[in-house]
Order: sequence, then C-alpha cells, then structure tokens
Amino acid sequence: MKKTMKIFMAAAAIVLSAAVFSACGSGQPAGNTAAPAEESTAAEAESQEETEPAEAESPEKPGSAEAEEPDMETYSSKDGWSVKYRQECIRVEEAEEEVQFVYTGECAGSCLTSVSVIPDRQPQEVLTERTEDLDRETLLREEGYFAGDHWALFEQTPWEEGEGAAHEEFIAAEYHGGVLLVDTLVHLSGDEAADMKMSDMLAEVLDSMEFKNFGAQTMYDYVPGTYARTETGEEQAAGLKDKDIPVSVVLNPDHTGVVTGETEIPVLWYTWKLVGTDSDFSHEYSIEGDSLYLEMDGEWIEYQK
Repeated sequence: MKKTMKIFMAAAAIVLSAAVFSACGSGQPAGNTAAPAEESTAAEAESQEETEPAEAESPEKPGSAEAEEPDMETYSSKDGWSVKYRQECIRVEEAEEEVQFVYTGECAGSCLTSVSVIPDRQPQEVLTERTEDLDRETLLREEGYFAGDHWALFEQTPWEEGEGAAHEEFIAAEYHGGVLLVDTLVHLSGDEAADMKMSDMLAEVLDSMEFKNFGAQTMYDYVPGTYARTETGEEQAAGLKDKDIPVSVVLNPDHTGVVTGETEIPVLWYTWKLVGTDSDFSHEYSIEGDSLYLEMDGEWIEYQK
C-alpha cells in the first residue's frame, strides 16, 4: 500500500503533524512562550539545597497545551453511528440512502467517504453487488477489525500511479441484521503533500466513527468453540511424519483463538484461514456442522467440536 495514503484500515489512530494541523486553513500550533525562571542567588540556591528539593514546575492548566486541537464538528446518523470531521475541509452531503463526507481541499477529482446502512443483507452480498462494475479479479480482499473490535470485510482496487489515478475501497460489516457499508473514493493529484493532507482528513473521519450500540454480529456464530482432533484426524496426522499437527483448535467469539500442538500458537480466525498473531502460522480451514477441517501440508485434518 502506498506510504502516502493512509485512508484505509483506519482502526489505527492517525497522528497529525503540524503541517497537517495547518491543512485547509486551520491554525498553526502555538509555541511555548513561557519565560525562563529568574536565577536565584548563590545563597538562596545553597539554602534551598540544604532544606528541601527544588520545586517541580507547575503542570499546565487544561487547555494550555502547546498545540491547539482542531475544531471538530460531529455528525450523528439516525442509524446510530457518528463521526467527527473538520468543517473547513470536509463537506457533509446527505442523500436518501447514504451520507457523503466530501474533501474540499486540493484534489485531482472526487475525494470522499460515504457511509450507508443496507438492511436485511449480508456483507459479502453487498460487496459483490457494489463492485460488479469493477474488475473483481484484480480486487484486493482482506478482513479484520473495524471501528474497534467489530469484524468487517475489505475490498479495494489496486493502486495506480499518475495524476488523476483513482482508488476505491469498500468496508462492509454486519450491523443490526444488515450491513454497514463504507465506500471511499479518491483521485490522486500526484503531489505527495496534497495527497497526504487529503488522505489524513478522510482517514480522520473514518477513524473517529463511534456507535450508540453496534449490536451483536451473529453471522459467524457457528464458528466459535473448542475442536479436538478426531480418530480420523489422528490417522491423517500420523501420515504427516515430523510435522507439528495441532491436537486442538480453540476459536473465540472475538476472532482470537489458540492452536495447540507442541506449543500453543495464538491466532486470529478469518472466514477461511487461521493466522498467527506473533508467528508465521497461516493455514486454511473450513467448518461443516460441528466439524472443522484444517489444511496442514496438503492434508485436511479433521477436528470435532
């Protein structure tokens, strides 16, 4: 992913520099104007050393930080989500089915993030429908946490070079029996500084997203559980000599888990693979009823819940 763009996967906090604070006309951070304390006489210093340690500087009062916080507006949706944005460089446009946050600074074309809630649908179903006019074979797909500990599917177009190059990413998460969909479209200007400011402002919107009540995500309720290797799995594992084949797999509702073999391996479980959080463990799996099948060295090892 281009280092100049950080719109997407915005669960990570965005650290804004002084240059970004000045984007779209906001003020520069104020400098420290405190005068140095007057020097004490030698006698006063000696007396102070004999009686008590030097007093620490008084902490600054709230609101006296060197860098002013930018003025943020809050948009609250009837669907229970809210975001913060900078009114001087983000314009809010409400449509019947979505809300758009349009970047009004320097941009080579449309640069915006739209948010919508589609009832009675599934995330992958919505993504497939929304990307049907794109070359789906070239889309980059991933999944992971979004806006905290909520699970989502991500699809994005490949990055292209040059002025006016377009890039689009979709984020779809199960939300109250439907789908929360975030669609971000940008056109790069070719000016790294301008593109970075645009990226920061849109990322700031997405990263600030909060919910009154996100609600339970139930589409993966069939996955969590403790799975032990079956007799068939034992026979399969025996055929893979000198391989550390897990004896059990524990998958938690929050998408964490532990695969236990010779050692315990912490993992995150995706819809089709288990990936180590601090190791190179990465294996496909599938679930059929109460059975889990884990791909290990070309063999699908059977486990039972």
